[in-house]
Amino acid sequence: MPPIHNEGGGGVAPPPTPSTPPGSATSTPLGASPSLITSTGGLYGRGNILLVPFYNEATKLSYFVTYDSSNFNCELDCVYNFRLEEVAAGREIDVHKVFLKLRDLGAVTFSVTVTATQYNKSNQTETVNTQTVVIKNWGIGDKKLHSYFVDLKVVGECPQLSVFRAANAGPLAIIKAMLCGHSDEGAQL
Repeated sequence: MPPIHNEGGGGVAPPPTPSTPPGSATSTPLGASPSLITSTGGLYGRGNILLVPFYNEATKLSYFVTYDSSNFNCELDCVYNFRLEEVAAGREIDVHKVFLKLRDLGAVTFSVTVTATQYNKSNQTETVNTQTVVIKNWGIGDKKLHSYFVDLKVVGECPQLSVFRAANAGPLAIIKAMLCGHSDEGAQL
């Protein structure tokens, strides 16, 4: 059997023990072994791990790769840009808070950035207003949903929220994000 590599959270997974395939006369009933049904619905999950076939073009070897479903700490930087909030063309928006609903998977450090463009009527120029808030060591790992408010101040048109988490900075699971603020009554232009 080819070696098994673990691509999720580091380490090498031990090879699975041989077993009788499900459905044969000597297999264990499904109720006695819940690992027979995985979250993908129909793949044989041995010990609740997913084995994915992998072929390396350089070495011409085949492998089975596993993913650690309990490790949400990505080894790469990640950023997510939420859609631009467009209230109405030419309207200036004052963002003073960001509401986040997060699943607490453990301590994490991440930054929240809001960017908006402000048009100056007197000299007809545009300036980009940005504020970044770094949240350090948030979370205890209880896997429950928590609400979190980030205080900041950005004024301008079409604000955009971005969330950045550096490599190995902890697990981050944002369920919902919402900008809180005020919009002016009249058109900016």
